[in-house]
Amino acid sequence: MTETSPVDAFQDGLIFEEYVASMKTLKRHMLEQYAALRLSEVIKTEFTDLIEKHAQVLTLVMTEDYCPDSVLNLPIVARLAEAIPSMTLRIIYRSDYLDLANRYPAADGYNHIPTVIFMTPQGQELGVWRERSAAAREFLANFETKTPQPPKTSAGGETTLAFKKWAKKRLDAQKEAYRNGLWKETAKEFMTLLKNKS
Repeated sequence: MTETSPVDAFQDGLIFEEYVASMKTLKRHMLEQYAALRLSEVIKTEFTDLIEKHAQVLTLVMTEDYCPDSVLNLPIVARLAEAIPSMTLRIIYRSDYLDLANRYPAADGYNHIPTVIFMTPQGQELGVWRERSAAAREFLANFETKTPQPPKTSAGGETTLAFKKWAKKRLDAQKEAYRNGLWKETAKEFMTLLKNKS
């Protein structure tokens, strides 16, 4: 059986609007983050310069609609692709491409979402980014220190109400932090990846 290449998956992928329309979980949060996000002119210019050095950049995002980190980071990729004609975005559900996802493990050996792959139309990888920025990891660690996670499941295996409330509080805190500028750290990490391939 032939392995699916990132370029093949890209060709099968959804544009941002199609992906959002297909979402069954966290759609409202995705739309809120997307509507609230405005790229600075500095980031637009710097990112455009990096992308145009490669003439055309395909950007493939592997994710799932239940993923909070995708709610926070996918709008950034979408806004960049809107602003830069030579950057094209497509999105796939990881569960449909597990063979591909498993070829992009993080340092812990697992694949994490979202996984963002920047590449040329010929399939040359320019950089791979996963899950969340270092600054976002630090923010989340601080939140979880101050607000410890309650038990996730009951004795019967059901998700507890306490966990659901905690997860909502965590996502609300993350959304606010991104709106207050934490999203820029994701954009900076994207740019660092592309600079290393310039």
